[in-house]
Amino acid sequence: MNSTRQSYAIRIIDSLQADIDNPRFWRRRHPRLQRRFRLVLDMLSTDPYAAARSERLRHDFSGLRSAVLVNQWRLIFNVYEECRRDGFQDNNPIDCCRNEVDTLVNTVNVIEISDHYA
Repeated sequence: MNSTRQSYAIRIIDSLQADIDNPRFWRRRHPRLQRRFRLVLDMLSTDPYAAARSERLRHDFSGLRSAVLVNQWRLIFNVYEECRRDGFQDNNPIDCCRNEVDTLVNTVNVIEISDHYA
């Protein structure tokens, strides 16, 4: 049986991109965070629903997911196809939810690196 896996495009939201391009952003956090961030991005491109203990968030964060990075650090993201399918465009909208940018259905929008306990 030949199974083909769908691959997902990774899109980092502009505000997060500015942070991760700054070396001080990484120095102020866990020493393994940057390496793990890159690894989790690779995992998300293959299967965002199972990568790094991915889970759907609820309540104020419905429509978003989190994945474990290191210790208390989480990667906050959404999967465009899930957002559209389940009608979460109005919850925590980002530019693709508002149709301000062209986005492929199989896109993971990486929104934030968050301290789970902060």
